[in-house]
Amino acid sequence: MHAFLSHVRFRCSFLALLLLPAVAAAQTTGTVTGIVTDGATGKPLKAATILLRDASDTTAKPIGDLTDGDGTFTIQQVAIGKPYTLEARYTGYAPYVLSPVTLTVEKPLLELATITLQPRTLQQDEVKVTAERPQVIVMADKTVHTVENNPNFTATNVSELLGQVPSIQVDQDGKIFLRGSENITIMMNDRPLTMPADQRNKFLQSLPASMVKDIEIRTNPGAKFDAKDQGGIINIVTRRTLSDMVGGNVNGGADTKGGLNGGAGLFYNSSTVNASLSGGGYYGPNTSSHTTLRINYLDSNERKIQGGGNSESSSSSYYGYGQIDYKLTESDLFSLSFNLNGWGSEYTSNGANTYFNASDAVVGRFFDTSFANSDDGNSGGYNSGSLLYKHTLAPDHTLELNVGYDGNGYKGNNRYVSRFFRTNGLLDSLRSTARNNESDRSNSTIISNIDYENPISESFKLTAGVKNELNFLDNNTVVETLNHTTGEFTRDTAQTNHYLPRNSIYALYGNGAVVLSEKFTMQAGFRVEHAIVSAKYESGEELISRSYTNLFPSGSLAWNMDQQNSLTFSYRRSVALPDIDALNPTKFRWNDLSEFSGNPDLQPEFSNNLELSYSTFWGMGNMVTFAPYYSTTSGTIESSQQLINGVNSSSYANFNGSYSVGADASVSVRPWEWLNVRASGNIYQQVNRGSAIPGDLYSSAIGNSGNLWLTATLMEGLTLSNSLYFRNPATVGGQKPSNMIFWNASLQQHLLDKKLTISLRLNDPLNLQKWQNTYSTPEFYTDTESKWESRSVGISISYNFGTIPRLESHQKEKSETKGSGGGGGNSGGGGGSGQGG
Repeated sequence: MHAFLSHVRFRCSFLALLLLPAVAAAQTTGTVTGIVTDGATGKPLKAATILLRDASDTTAKPIGDLTDGDGTFTIQQVAIGKPYTLEARYTGYAPYVLSPVTLTVEKPLLELATITLQPRTLQQDEVKVTAERPQVIVMADKTVHTVENNPNFTATNVSELLGQVPSIQVDQDGKIFLRGSENITIMMNDRPLTMPADQRNKFLQSLPASMVKDIEIRTNPGAKFDAKDQGGIINIVTRRTLSDMVGGNVNGGADTKGGLNGGAGLFYNSSTVNASLSGGGYYGPNTSSHTTLRINYLDSNERKIQGGGNSESSSSSYYGYGQIDYKLTESDLFSLSFNLNGWGSEYTSNGANTYFNASDAVVGRFFDTSFANSDDGNSGGYNSGSLLYKHTLAPDHTLELNVGYDGNGYKGNNRYVSRFFRTNGLLDSLRSTARNNESDRSNSTIISNIDYENPISESFKLTAGVKNELNFLDNNTVVETLNHTTGEFTRDTAQTNHYLPRNSIYALYGNGAVVLSEKFTMQAGFRVEHAIVSAKYESGEELISRSYTNLFPSGSLAWNMDQQNSLTFSYRRSVALPDIDALNPTKFRWNDLSEFSGNPDLQPEFSNNLELSYSTFWGMGNMVTFAPYYSTTSGTIESSQQLINGVNSSSYANFNGSYSVGADASVSVRPWEWLNVRASGNIYQQVNRGSAIPGDLYSSAIGNSGNLWLTATLMEGLTLSNSLYFRNPATVGGQKPSNMIFWNASLQQHLLDKKLTISLRLNDPLNLQKWQNTYSTPEFYTDTESKWESRSVGISISYNFGTIPRLESHQKEKSETKGSGGGGGNSGGGGGSGQGG
């Protein structure tokens, strides 16, 4: 009863906050919009420069915009009552001047008549004016990389496009890293892609790069974003609506490994309705091999195990995505979106290991195999939906209400068989086994949030909101083992469990952005999160019941020194939540050599991050950025391993903490108009203070990652690209992941005014891809390595017709977690638990 009343009081506090009257202030700014056309053809002019100059103060800095593909422009934050002179310019056309342009309180939105620019003949001594958006825009809270009309980006799909952005790395499987970390949030038009990481990556690989306008990077997200966005946020911004009523795209591809993909989209635009519907599929086979070495320093009879094996698998997936925006009035908009994803896979794995004693003599041989134990193999799916209502009180003064649902599931039935032979060739039935593992997992989340934005004055903007997230999980695992006496499978009660976690998070945030002067801007905010975490077995046994309340401050200060140089300082406190599987104490035996069990006492980890970012630009397409940072973490969640009765037992533990010092750097140089050279890198030192477990050692190590690109325009519409990616993770405790390096080259041809794109791609020609992990303690040492066929040649074709609409952003964000079941890696997969203090 007490807990119920606490929840009621907490929700009532949120409601009372929403009912507080907004800070009222007289509206002081408005918006100017219009369209620019070619006087000779009547067609819209794209990338024309539009400027508003203060007619009463010629020394004031002008404000402006570039026209989109349909010739439209929008200039916001225009002072009401102040006379302006409007200038429209485009290379090869006579300039257009309109004066005065003045907004009033009664009419803060001014829609200008069509502006027509007349072509003119350029004389030899005439100065050409090139209208281009900056390739990189550094703001107080984010860095924006412009993609549209940027020759540096030659990708055919969105996944490849992300890999061409400084500080972002994308490996051969489509996994995305920011500064070498995979613990990040990917958004599209400010809407998080909350599907499982492997499905999200395939989804991005199926989307054409032509739909993207900008890529936004937030390394220290502000108070509006969840505190769990520890590694940063990458936001993919699509192009705005153009004048076409109907548009779309079709794309397809294949590679020499047998991979196939294809997709299509259809888009509709009108004055009241914007709609988008797309779908596609992917199929790919894979072969890999692995080697294993384990040394047990405490066991002289079975001192060393050495062996290897191979596996074959195939997977297929599909996606469907749709959204419709309906403008009820000029001030009211409804938006509905949905996302459907599904996948299936089949696999077979075989291994052979030899046991040696301390004298290096063979004492036994071990063979094992695993495979899908049903005709349907393993399958899963993800689906989500969101309903948004947006009310515009005035330009940039908005109130949004959003309700969303996320659901994902997995079904699998797998069999594992092992056989142990003594040196005399006889089967040891006591050390041989067979096991069936059947899993049925579902994860449902309901998210609701309210966001309010108010530009109270020209120099101050207020943002505030609340969020509620309810998470329901149902994980049912049934394990059967072979009874050697009867020859039948019987249920293993030690591994069988029906796990039912329930989590809820309530959040409140506020953020203020202040223009201190022409050169200085500042943001400061806070986020309060209250989490309730519980978990039990279906039998009623309670495992976890806890609640926490935490405060997460954030802030930034930006100094625009001049048009070419800027400096930004930022701070943020964040949290990494333990994955729900990392809390389940039931032991699960992967095979006869390894097992995993969760840690119900696991607490979240908290980080404090400081960053200083400097950027400079010069000439055309030349830039350098440098960003040193410092981060300290308490209660670091890391994988932990122990050797118990000859079995490698892994779990997760809260280490005593860690800190890291590092720096990001990127450079882009264009020595000639046809050649662009870009490089980015990250280097850091991570110091880990160990944990209470003996094997979790203190460590101090250097890690680094980087990208290198060469892009050459061979002729009009034909581009050759080479890219090199590497990652060298730091050692944490006794665990050392391997280095990774990846090189590819592509040849891209644009035809039909860039509507048709044909790309030929060579992936990893030296076939260098592999994954290796070593773990060293005073008691044992392990070395595992996996290698797969990564070399391939692929072709892709995409065709765009019409244009893709810019749809409304649904501010729906599901909490990610850290530590997924199985003792490998730090990325979450099954939903979140709460926070700790």
